[in-house]
Amino acid sequence: MIYLFICILIIGTAMLLLNIRIKAVLGSEERWFFVGLGRSGVQVDSRSQQGILKVFGLTVFRFDIDKEQGKKEKKKPGKKQPSGKPAPARKQRQRSWQLAKEILPNCLKALKRYIIKILQALVVEELEAEVKAGFDSPALTGQVYGYYQAALGAVPAVFRRVRFTPDWTGTSLSGVVRLSVVLPFYIFLWRTIVLIWDLPLRKVYKLAIGTKKGA
Repeated sequence: MIYLFICILIIGTAMLLLNIRIKAVLGSEERWFFVGLGRSGVQVDSRSQQGILKVFGLTVFRFDIDKEQGKKEKKKPGKKQPSGKPAPARKQRQRSWQLAKEILPNCLKALKRYIIKILQALVVEELEAEVKAGFDSPALTGQVYGYYQAALGAVPAVFRRVRFTPDWTGTSLSGVVRLSVVLPFYIFLWRTIVLIWDLPLRKVYKLAIGTKKGA
């Protein structure tokens, strides 16, 4: 029993040390999105309309993404009521606007604090953009390229991640953007626990279910 507890403790500690990772590549040739824990998660490719399940960076399963699946689902026939017996009336519930006004400010403050803390804990692993563009006239293309060089000199920390290549042959636009951000899992878990603690859950539940009319 103690060995099982030690194994669970080690696995739990290892998971807390992992990062929630979100990666995206948007370009003319590649367009995919990944979200997972560490190197394990789900990657969705919008060009091939396929999803990929990865475990420790290895592909273990592929599945198709059907956008029209919801539209093609057949409607399940509802249960018919016995003839001669009226359908039972559903009990109507009402919600208190006074209670909503009471808990809304606290909920908004807690959510705002949660979002700010999560954004502050995000770490940008990769942020790069490669753009190749051209305009109707070479003069306009050169002007835009001059603006890019000026911005690169003014804010090198930001614009050095963006590589702009002018196309002098004519109007064109192509490129790719790569973005990867991580969030330590222990911070996400802790901030979520704090959010749940800050929210007036009993009042939120009471507002969600409502009260029976006439009660």
